[in-house]
Amino acid sequence: MNNRSMFGVAGLYEIWRDTRGEPLRTCSLVMTDANPLISEFESRMPAILSPQDITRWLDEETNDLETLNPILRPYSADEMQVYPVTPMINDNRNDSAECIREMDLKGSWVKP
Repeated sequence: MNNRSMFGVAGLYEIWRDTRGEPLRTCSLVMTDANPLISEFESRMPAILSPQDITRWLDEETNDLETLNPILRPYSADEMQVYPVTPMINDNRNDSAECIREMDLKGSWVKP
């Protein structure tokens, strides 16, 4: 986000039993077409939800896809920004704030 604020994404979570009867927790992000900002890198992006859409998405009384489909759209590119980050982001063994810290185009950290 332009203002570096928190945001929500549409996702699905389920617990089911594997063949041994053990509980298995699974989750996935719901994807949509990329907005113009993201389409430079990818053809799709997570469905980012506005605060009011988060409430709709989490409403347990709503289970009709036709009702939810309109909120699963590309998020406004005007409210987002992109910046270069370290290649560390490509290795899921890395789990630190350095993965999303802004770098300049020469590969040096940008001071906060």
